[in-house]
Amino acid sequence: MTSESEFPLDQAIDFEPFTVKADESLKNVVTLLSKTKASCVLIVEQQKLIGIYTERDVVRMAANRQKFDGLDVADVMSKNIVSVTASQISDIFVVLNLMRRHRIRHLPVLNEHQQLVCIITP
Repeated sequence: MTSESEFPLDQAIDFEPFTVKADESLKNVVTLLSKTKASCVLIVEQQKLIGIYTERDVVRMAANRQKFDGLDVADVMSKNIVSVTASQISDIFVVLNLMRRHRIRHLPVLNEHQQLVCIITP
């Protein structure tokens, strides 16, 4: 039987995720991702989560030789965000199942007002 201590959920939770506004230049966001070694940035407007931009998106754009100049992060962010409210998380398996089912590596956690609380990553 697996004990709860084998799944250190607290190590996967970031209560201060990297956030920017939608009008932030993409070039600045990529630079900040690199400097902070963050794997994603969450785009927040009026305390609401509106998008996510991940290191996978950076790689995809680079592989497709897309230009980063002249774009805001809102131009390229993913708008279909899989998220969960804090009250929906009963255990680690809920988180793991959601991430597996949606093939994501970043799961934003929102409060009952749909405001960002934290992000869970593997």
